[in-house]
Amino acid sequence: MELICRAAAYLNLEMKTSYKGVDSATMRILMSLPWKGNIRELDNVLERAMILGDSEWIKPADLPGQRSNDEEFGTEDDLAKAIELYEKSHIARTLNKAGGDKMRAAELMGLSLSTLYRKIEKLGVES
Repeated sequence: MELICRAAAYLNLEMKTSYKGVDSATMRILMSLPWKGNIRELDNVLERAMILGDSEWIKPADLPGQRSNDEEFGTEDDLAKAIELYEKSHIARTLNKAGGDKMRAAELMGLSLSTLYRKIEKLGVES
């Protein structure tokens, strides 16, 4: 979290913008991402958000590839398919939150480890 705040503050100075920071929903998204690259990857995402953003706070819509839940799941008419899309997204987010630790992710979701493995396989969750 501190790294994200420092990166945003640095970019604010460099780009001569006046963003107050990252809103809480955006912070949760940024913290849930794996950031397998390096600090430059985070800098690029924040810089893009600051260029495209239109308020004093960086919002989820300013991030690349982010859509609201209504946009992501609301376009699916078939209820079973919409639930499946949500479940896949939720499992992926929880795995990221758990740092890829499937045992911890299963605990967080209230699932057995074997159930989590079955769902990962069935839904095609990348882990």
